[in-house]
Amino acid sequence: MRGLSLFTTLWLKLMGTRSHPGRQGFLDLALLVTGWVILSTEVLSLVRRLTPLAIALSWVLFSLGFGAYLWGTRRPRQPLSPIPVAPFDLEERVLLGGVGLILLLLGIMAAIAPPNTWDSMTYHLPRIMHWLQQGSVAHYPTANLRQLYQPPGAEYAMLHLYALWGSDRALNLVQWWSAIGCLVGVSLIAQHLGASRRGQVYSLVFVATLPMGILQATSTKNDYLCGFWLVCFIYFTLVAMERDRLTLPLLLRLSTSLGFLFFTKSTGYLFAFPFILSLFIRHWRIFRTPKIAFLVLPFVINLGHYGRNLAAFGSVFFTGDDIATNQSFTPLAILSNVIKNIALHLPISYETIIPIQNFIISIHQKISISANDPRLTWDNSSFNVVFSTSENTAGNPLHVYLLIIILLILCIHLQPRWTQDKIVLLYGGAVAGGFLLFCGVLKWQLWHSRLHLPLFIAIAPVVGVVMDDYFKRRIALYLCFLLLASSSFWLLWSETKPIASRANIFTIPRQEQYFMMLPYAASYQETATYLHQTGCDRIGLWMGADVWEYPLWTMLRDQPGAMPHLQHVFVENESNQLGSSRNQSEGAICAIAQIGPPQAPPIATPWGEFDQVWSPPSDARQLVTSQLHVYTKSSQSMLQK
Repeated sequence: MRGLSLFTTLWLKLMGTRSHPGRQGFLDLALLVTGWVILSTEVLSLVRRLTPLAIALSWVLFSLGFGAYLWGTRRPRQPLSPIPVAPFDLEERVLLGGVGLILLLLGIMAAIAPPNTWDSMTYHLPRIMHWLQQGSVAHYPTANLRQLYQPPGAEYAMLHLYALWGSDRALNLVQWWSAIGCLVGVSLIAQHLGASRRGQVYSLVFVATLPMGILQATSTKNDYLCGFWLVCFIYFTLVAMERDRLTLPLLLRLSTSLGFLFFTKSTGYLFAFPFILSLFIRHWRIFRTPKIAFLVLPFVINLGHYGRNLAAFGSVFFTGDDIATNQSFTPLAILSNVIKNIALHLPISYETIIPIQNFIISIHQKISISANDPRLTWDNSSFNVVFSTSENTAGNPLHVYLLIIILLILCIHLQPRWTQDKIVLLYGGAVAGGFLLFCGVLKWQLWHSRLHLPLFIAIAPVVGVVMDDYFKRRIALYLCFLLLASSSFWLLWSETKPIASRANIFTIPRQEQYFMMLPYAASYQETATYLHQTGCDRIGLWMGADVWEYPLWTMLRDQPGAMPHLQHVFVENESNQLGSSRNQSEGAICAIAQIGPPQAPPIATPWGEFDQVWSPPSDARQLVTSQLHVYTKSSQSMLQK
């Protein structure tokens, strides 16, 4: 632990934090805190002491190290010479006030509403519960392999919040804070691209009003956090591009922000690649110096996760199957996916869905490729678009149409813009390159609109620059007001966290809010109560690959007494041998909670034969795949009968 205490001082000295106040200081602090989250998690996991007490002590240690550094580097107070800054005019204050109001409402929603999106229930949050239960982030047997192979950056942050808070009440704040960080990073990038203060405000309005961003800022997904690390890396890349040599503090910022991006979401590799390539072209001489060692830091940060994946699956980038990756890489195939991915953001109302869908299909007929080509479409699904207020499928229609207008303006003024300031076009081309890589590598899915969020955030500085340079001031102001006004729809009528409807996050009981997407609160609560009454302290989880596991954890946690040990049973995928001998030696399973269709008894297990003893009455109203059943040993079943 003493070695960990040196981490804060060493990091701060390398970064030169005290010489970078203001907005970059915010990014530096985020890098420092995240570095500590990852390091402390991995170290505690190695000794299987990933417990709430150990995590709390690690933050005490961090605070002591940070305080010692500040005390040791204190300087005599010198009179400050104020730098004249023009006050914000009325229009800027109004626009920033609108952005602030959106953030305030989102913060309230994030603090009040529980996590309740599909992926959070199936793998984001269950993996946190398993980690805390076993005191380690080691892979374990599970029916949902996404709990294992997906990058765990966001979940590491939520793990610490859950351990310190004792519940999931603070978990939504990871994405909310990421939204604030994105605004900071975007304003810095816009300033670096030559935007005036008004142009920076335009870019902030663009980001703050993104429908997908509004919906995700109160969730436990990870796309906003991915966007934050992307803009951090892009900002430090822009700083590096204008310098003749790379200093150690800048290299540390570049490498860690890129490593955290990879550690958060796999799409970060695609989005960052054009900027990585530009950086290498600009500073190719670094390969001749010892500083090249910093280039491996992003992979060192991910080494623990890579190693666990490699040991379990034989690949550091295991995806479980090939249904997500394109099987054709021709220009027409990429064009098809570009068109279909853009189409996800085009519907502006429910009435526009069918016309837009038919229009996209007709385009595909003209280019002689099917919109439903199974080589380019996830899991042989059919192409369609939706108009949604869900963080799973919502589009950003007004923002896409604004981007189309800006693209036309840039094409018209291409020669003047290239002559005046080619960095804006190069920057926009790099973001577009990330989008092309995304479309070229990944099969189209209806849920891709949420994965596009980091790209919308990254392109916002270009929007601010172009609106500032080429739009009349009144037109730019009206467009910003339109974006701010339209944001209220997604703020107030979110599918998972409604505010304006009669049944909203202030009136619906918290346990029921977990099930805003699937109305199964009663059966989960009844099952948790029954399992508690059995007195069983080791419960097997028998479920499919995309089943809502987390609600059972939280319902059992709310029961009086000690939380029982939960582990997956009857696992039929590559993880079935992970820790199986350790789990069997720790104790026998005395009850099995199944989510899915019931099985005919007796059920043969390593702990004996089990019979079905109970199903919640409310299951009669539910889908067969979501029914809950409880099994106990046959001898116990006979006694109960």
